[in-house]
Amino acid sequence: MIQQTLNPSYGVDPIFSPSSIRHCSNLLFERALRDSLSHFSLDGRKLDELVGDVVTRADLRTAPLHTQWRNFDFGGVERISQLDSQLSNQLADPIDRAKSRLDLLFLNEALETGGNGSWRYFDSVSGHFISRTEGLATATLRLFQNGFFSSDTHQPCRVDAQRLRAISAEEFRCALQISADNPIAGGVESRLDRLSLFAFYLEAHREFQVDSSVRPGNILNAFSPTGAQPIEPLFSFLAQSLTHIWPGNIHEGKALGDAWRHSALDDDATVKGIVPIHRITQWLHYAIEPVMREFCQGTLQTETLTGLPGYRNSGLLIDRGVLVARDAELAKRTLHLGDEPIVELRALTIGAMDHVLKQVREAASMDSASLPMAKLNGIFWRAGREIAAAVRPDGSPPFKVMDQGVPF
Repeated sequence: MIQQTLNPSYGVDPIFSPSSIRHCSNLLFERALRDSLSHFSLDGRKLDELVGDVVTRADLRTAPLHTQWRNFDFGGVERISQLDSQLSNQLADPIDRAKSRLDLLFLNEALETGGNGSWRYFDSVSGHFISRTEGLATATLRLFQNGFFSSDTHQPCRVDAQRLRAISAEEFRCALQISADNPIAGGVESRLDRLSLFAFYLEAHREFQVDSSVRPGNILNAFSPTGAQPIEPLFSFLAQSLTHIWPGNIHEGKALGDAWRHSALDDDATVKGIVPIHRITQWLHYAIEPVMREFCQGTLQTETLTGLPGYRNSGLLIDRGVLVARDAELAKRTLHLGDEPIVELRALTIGAMDHVLKQVREAASMDSASLPMAKLNGIFWRAGREIAAAVRPDGSPPFKVMDQGVPF
C-alpha cells in the first residue's frame, strides 16, 4: 500500500493535505460572503446567476471529466487512442503501458505554464495548427511518440532524466517549431530550465528510480496500484516533492511549494497564515486516477480534491462579476503567485466552486457520481475561455500573473 512504500518522511503535513486546501479556501470564502476580505468583494447575486447558468447548460450531464488527457485530443482527434495503440504494440505488460502514460503526463505538466503567447504547433498527423495549452500538449505527445525524451532507442515512449538533461536549446527550438515568427512565451531557455528542474526532481526522489531507470512512471512501483487507494499519502508526497518549482517560497525554514501566506488566516491554528493550493498536484491526481483504473484495476479516491484555481476558472469568476477587485488598478499590474491578492483570488475560486457544485447538485438532483468536481472543472474552464474571448480580443485572462518568469 502507499503508506508502506512511499518515503516515510512524507507525513501528512496539514500544509500538504487536500483537506487543508478546502479548509483554508472555505474560511476565506466565508469571509468574502461577509465582505471582510482586503482584496476582493463577492457579489452574491452574480454567484447565484452563475449557478443558474451552470444548471441550465446543455452539457451539464454529458460533459466529460476535465483532466489533462483532454488537452491531447483537441479538435476531436483521438491522439491518446493512437498512443495506446502504439504502446500496445511495443509493451505487453499493462503496467509498463501505464508507466509510459504517466511519463507523458508528468512531462507535459513540467513544460506547461498556462500561457504560451502567440505560439502555434503544426500537427502534421492531423494537419492542424494548434495553439495554447492544447498545442503544447500535442507537441509534447508527438515528440514523446517519436522518442525525443527517451535515452533508450528500444523504448521510445518514455521520459528519463538522462535524456532531459541532454536536450539542447537548438533541438528544443526545432522540435517545438519555435522561431522569430513563432515565439513561445517565456522563451526557449525558460522551458529548458523547467526540463532541467524536472530531471533534478526525478533524480532527487527514490520513488522515481528503479535500477538504472529514472522516470516519472516509476511512481507506480511505490505503491500497489490495484484496489481503492487513499489519496493523502500520494498527494502529500507529490506536493512536498514539487516544492522545488518555487525555490524562493520558504517560510520559517520550510519549503511550501504552492502554498502562500495570507494575513487573514494568521490566527488559524492549523495552517498559521499559510493557504495551501497545490494546483499542479491536484491536476496530476485527476489525471493519474483514470490511468490506474484503465491499466491497473485500481482507483484513486479523488473526492477530497477541489476545484482548480487556474487562470480560466478564476477568470470566469472575475469576468462574470462574481469577484470584484477592490483596487481597480490591480488588473494593470504584473502580479506573482505569492502576492496576497492572487492568493486570495485562487482560494476564493476554490471556495466558490465548492459552493457552485453543492448548489448545482441540489438544483439538478445530481450527486457526487453524476456531477463530480472533475466535471465542474471542465464546465468552468470552457465557460472561462468563452467569456475571455468575448471580453478581450486575445482571449487572455483578466489579470497578468507570472510564475517563475513565465505567464501563469
